[in-house]
Amino acid sequence: MEYVIGPVLGMLIGLKFTHYTGKKNQAALEALKASCDSTTEAVINLTTRVEATEKTVEVIDKQTLQKMVTTLQPVATSIQDIQSFVGMK
Repeated sequence: MEYVIGPVLGMLIGLKFTHYTGKKNQAALEALKASCDSTTEAVINLTTRVEATEKTVEVIDKQTLQKMVTTLQPVATSIQDIQSFVGMK
């Protein structure tokens, strides 16, 4: 009798434990999927912000170069005038 009841009882306990851990793992998997979805949205948001920042930096670089040339042109002309007055050129 115990040769039959022992293995059957062990198998039932094992099936119950497997079912319990399966549900637990399924819940963890669902939480992980939700986390991945929010992470994906965050990555897309950050990518969009980086692209916008890169465009802004390009515009600022162009404007800075133009402003530097505009600012340094009178200085360069004045230096040439001074050099020609002193006789260095």
